[in-house]
Amino acid sequence: MKKIILFYTACIIIILSPSSEGGVTAVVQDEKIINLAPYIEILPEEVNILRPEEFQSAEIDIKFRPLLDEVICLKPGKARWLRFSLLIDRNAEECILHLDNPWIDLINLYSPSGYGYSSDMTGALREITERKFRQRTFIFPLVKDEDKIKTYYLRLESRTFTSVPVFIRTEKSFSVRNQQENLIFGAAYGILAAMGIFALLIFFMIKDRLYLKYTLSVLSLIAVFITFNGHYRMIAGTGTDDGLLLMGVFTGLSITAASVFTRSLLDTKITSERIDRVLISSQVLSILMITAAIAGQHSAALLMGYGAGAAYILSAVGASITMISRGYRPAVYFLISLAAFTVLFICRTLSQIGVISAVFRWDLLLSCGTGAGVLILSLSLANLTEV
Repeated sequence: MKKIILFYTACIIIILSPSSEGGVTAVVQDEKIINLAPYIEILPEEVNILRPEEFQSAEIDIKFRPLLDEVICLKPGKARWLRFSLLIDRNAEECILHLDNPWIDLINLYSPSGYGYSSDMTGALREITERKFRQRTFIFPLVKDEDKIKTYYLRLESRTFTSVPVFIRTEKSFSVRNQQENLIFGAAYGILAAMGIFALLIFFMIKDRLYLKYTLSVLSLIAVFITFNGHYRMIAGTGTDDGLLLMGVFTGLSITAASVFTRSLLDTKITSERIDRVLISSQVLSILMITAAIAGQHSAALLMGYGAGAAYILSAVGASITMISRGYRPAVYFLISLAAFTVLFICRTLSQIGVISAVFRWDLLLSCGTGAGVLILSLSLANLTEV
């Protein structure tokens, strides 16, 4: 247990490590990691189509305004145009532009080239095999050229509400960050998978369906995180057309499985019929969410998902408190696990719509915290029986 605590402490230190500097023109030297937000100007109108000769025109030029927020927020079906200037020291390491979000549908970077601009396009809608760099998020190489200030234009588009932290990183710092991410995500997924298999083995030994329900709950949660964090594209090599579908289906299955498990663990049929009915309603909403996702109604699926999640969390908290008052020890660990996931998920959602900082690595902390909560709950469940 001490080793587990030390590991998660190290993960949190990595996640909390600072990664930004301020200024007027971003000057890249040595191994600095620069948050580009203070240097970005944004076109207030959501303009879908502009040609290079148009976004360089005096009429459009005067419309760009400094970005006042810490990150760029995208709205469904609306394009965002950004402008920033860079001075890259000729002695600096090779640098890259990093857009730290796997759910940006379309990205166009317009870079100075000769007397005009060249366009480099990527995004979640493009197959992973068509990208220049096989990464979970999106990167562009930046060229050093005679210590001249260069102005870049960036067009971003997404079919969902999301935020986009933008950084300049050296290749070395990006490689180190990638290794840290792979370690943390791998550990989180590994712990979830191990606890699911552990519960499945207990089920085979004692034939208690509670452990089978717990296994299905954990496995569906793994599927949600692999999709949510963008890792499924690395595995399947697909774009986000099926990503939104998978996200809706797996989230609906996860809420349904969690609700079924919670009803068995906390015995809500006996302890509280009202809470039991709310848990059943969360299952109904989850099924409707899956149906909407399959039908391509992603906005409706999202609303149903939030409704199902809220119904599940509120009823599960109420049932946990009831069982804790009766001295049922597993309910304590269940409530801790649920609280950790809920708080981190709310923070991650608020960061996506720009309410709180999206520069903070909520996706890592959510995966890490959920893994820790599931581990604690699994150890508690193991004490319910003698194997």
